[in-house]
Amino acid sequence: MKSCPQKKAKQLAQCIQDFANSIRYYQNQFIIGCRIAVQEYRFQGFDYIEVADFNEIQVKSFLENWFVGVDSNSP
Repeated sequence: MKSCPQKKAKQLAQCIQDFANSIRYYQNQFIIGCRIAVQEYRFQGFDYIEVADFNEIQVKSFLENWFVGVDSNSP
């Protein structure tokens, strides 16, 4: 959103929030990524984390564990 004009960026942020809050998608999980330096908007209902730089082995482990965690929470 950094390259968007301020007015458009606000509209985009609201669209993202509305989408995430939509009854149609309320059971979905969303990840929004950005660089820390350009984080201008805070979205309600989202957890904020900072991920350190990973090496290749750590990336693979993170992704494998992410999908195991998501699957174990599925109905």
